[in-house]
Amino acid sequence: MFRVSQKLPLAFLSSFGFPSSTIAYRFYTTVKPNLKLLQQLRQETQVSITKAKEALTKHDNDYDVALSWILEDSKTSGVAKAEKLKGRVAKEGLIGIVLTKGKEVMGNTRGAIVEVNCETDFVSRNTLFQQFVTQIASTSLLLSSDIAPIYSSSSNSAPFIQSIPLSLLQSSPLLPHPSTSSSFANLSLTTIQESISELVTKLGENISLRRAEAVMFPDNNESSNENSYILTGGYVHGDDSYTGRIGGLVVIKLLAKVFNTFDQGSVKNRLSKKKKNVLCEQKPRDRGAAK
Repeated sequence: MFRVSQKLPLAFLSSFGFPSSTIAYRFYTTVKPNLKLLQQLRQETQVSITKAKEALTKHDNDYDVALSWILEDSKTSGVAKAEKLKGRVAKEGLIGIVLTKGKEVMGNTRGAIVEVNCETDFVSRNTLFQQFVTQIASTSLLLSSDIAPIYSSSSNSAPFIQSIPLSLLQSSPLLPHPSTSSSFANLSLTTIQESISELVTKLGENISLRRAEAVMFPDNNESSNENSYILTGGYVHGDDSYTGRIGGLVVIKLLAKVFNTFDQGSVKNRLSKKKKNVLCEQKPRDRGAAK
């Protein structure tokens, strides 16, 4: 909606060469952003208040249209900003670990670990960054179930923990945080690489996905059989159960005859001690790698 302002003085107009009979008008929008929609838009998109106001006033407080405009604008500006910042050093960041519950109640059968870097410790403590790292780990876990393990040519065996190609991971849709319940029908089609660009815009730092690994079981991904049990454990040292400055994955294979001599509590304690010991045994620069 537009409103016509008062007429500008003719003397002012004539100094620019306009005929004395010319009338000039100044136009400006009178749409004020709906405060409730403004708050909702900021919560959903995490954009600045200025950008949220612009979206609502541009589209007459039509929330859906304003949201679509912000998402499209974020993609465009995010790619440009990510390209501009990609040369900056990113040595800070977090380790993210996500595990799934297995059929056996005493442990987990699958897990994934990722490292995502940023420029400063300040950003690594940001909730948006922490949630994003966890989402990448969650995506890695699902993606790993479709990746065939790489076997060693010398031993004809495959290690349980293997790397996930970053190019494959970056082109995959970003899954929701494990703590949320979302159906696959409602999943976003935004890829991890696109999400990185959007996060760069919000946080203002270079962000890079450094590495990703996951537990991949050979023999059709069967984690246990009648002769043995394979348990996966993960540990991160941080503010939540998914991310931290250091972390590690541990896979323990127990022979059935040995496993049956332990109760569930003993098995869990054994796994818990082992995954923490792995981190203590590693050099600081190696922490974050899976064992």
